[in-house]
Amino acid sequence: MKNIIEINDSKNITTILNRAFMTVAQQYNYTKDNAPEFPAFINHNIIEKQLISGLKMYGYKMNTEIVACAGYSYNKDQVYFIERLATLPEYRHLRRV
Repeated sequence: MKNIIEINDSKNITTILNRAFMTVAQQYNYTKDNAPEFPAFINHNIIEKQLISGLKMYGYKMNTEIVACAGYSYNKDQVYFIERLATLPEYRHLRRV
């Protein structure tokens, strides 16, 4: 699991989310105007607030680039939520040999 790293940089996370979800936004004609909270258009301030509130983010690193991310959070009742799951388009559907 040496390729899994914790990510705390809201700008890096935001870049991954924006790039990963832009393909979906284009496919379904989402824009900043009709879907302002969609991950393709999210800004780092929102991610920073989530990190401060307890969101834990992890990335999958290939060579020197983080190509995917996923996070989790939980509430006071110990209910866990998987959040911000994304893979950069050029790394989707890869098989490990």
